[in-house]
Amino acid sequence: TELQDIQVNNLYQDYNYVMEDGSWKHLEFESSDITLKDLKRFRAYEALASYQYEVDITTYIICSGKVQNPRSQFTSGLNTYQAVAISMGDRDAGAYIHTLQEKREDGETITRSDLVWLALCPIMGVSRLP
Repeated sequence: TELQDIQVNNLYQDYNYVMEDGSWKHLEFESSDITLKDLKRFRAYEALASYQYEVDITTYIICSGKVQNPRSQFTSGLNTYQAVAISMGDRDAGAYIHTLQEKREDGETITRSDLVWLALCPIMGVSRLP
């Protein structure tokens, strides 16, 4: 059997980061429910990039507060594809900002990690404002 597939596609991924061990972390941002079609698209991204660049890739799907039960895997034949879904709705932006304000008032150093979480505040849930 021969499969011929000649086409040109622009496959737009949100972000890819090369880690110290040479592997890649692929980040996708979703503001609506993750569909089977989405997961198949992420699998295609991983497979193609892994094949082309000979790297191991893990996909993280960062979901806004609107996504309640993020789907992160499916099985097709003998293969199961799995990504890591991170629900930002479970995080409290108001409480986090309050914590940063306290750190600043106490003279503590605001770290790079703190700033990453601060950048993600717009897609977090909010149960209390500072």
